[in-house]
Parts: sequence; C-alpha cells; structure tokens
Amino acid sequence: MDEWGQESSRNALDWLSNGDPATLIKKGYKFAAEPAAVSTVISGTSNIEHLEANVAALDGSLTQDELFRLKSEFGDSASPD
Repeated sequence: MDEWGQESSRNALDWLSNGDPATLIKKGYKFAAEPAAVSTVISGTSNIEHLEANVAALDGSLTQDELFRLKSEFGDSASPD
C-alpha cells in the first residue's frame, strides 16, 4: 500500500475516474467549480478544442457520493506550496 492507502498499482483517484485521465480531468473541473463562492475556474490552453472540452466539462456536477468522498479523503490536504 502507498501513502494514500491504495494498492501500489492503482492511483488514488481511480475510483472517481475508472482510471481514465480524461474523466478525471472533467471531474477535477467540476470539483473546482463546486463551491458556491466560485464563479470562475481558470483553464490554460492554447488549443480551441481543449478549451471547448474544458468548458463542456463544467456541465453537470459531481454526485453527492463523489463530492462527499473527495471532501472526506482530501478535505484537510490544503497546502500553501
């Protein structure tokens, strides 16, 4: 097991994305936009297709179970660095 309590062959967020990087990125944008106080999620890209995909990723929201698990497991991980 690694420092996150996961099997060493798995990533800590595979449960959220089924191991798919594109899904994880979409869920990351949804998580960043979740707090009511957030009105803008900054996405850096020089490719219009990537920008459109990033905007589309904000459609919908995380499930309550996903949000609860993320906050439970990583809620205390804020770091100034």
